[in-house]
Amino acid sequence: MSIFLLAFVLLNAILFITGFAPFGNKSLAIMDASSQYLDFFAYWKDVLLGQNSATFTFSNLLGSGNWSQVTYYLLSPFNLLVVFFAKEDLNSFFDLVVTLKLSLATMTSAIFLNVRTRHGLKKWLLVLLALSYALMQYNIA
Repeated sequence: MSIFLLAFVLLNAILFITGFAPFGNKSLAIMDASSQYLDFFAYWKDVLLGQNSATFTFSNLLGSGNWSQVTYYLLSPFNLLVVFFAKEDLNSFFDLVVTLKLSLATMTSAIFLNVRTRHGLKKWLLVLLALSYALMQYNIA
């Protein structure tokens, strides 16, 4: 659990230093995230507040089934936090969810490495490898 907090603090420090939301005007939501995810999160907030349906919506042109988008994009437990953010602050929400998921990836990779190594890794090496996994270029991009 402490490695989760270490990763969360480190990732938020990086966001702060580089001026990303919620500490600045930049956002991790670029390309598809900017054009799709932020709209999906605004829709999901409406669903969770009872203002829209998870299975059918008129937001799609003349209306259509929306269950596939909900199941593929929105059913992460982290996405329930969207109710605490105004629609204008969805960039901050997106950045928070990314940091939470990467922190969880750090923790689970540390657990995996600890279980899979025969004689156990030294604590500092385990932390370094787990943080490296969360901060690798693939995750950051």
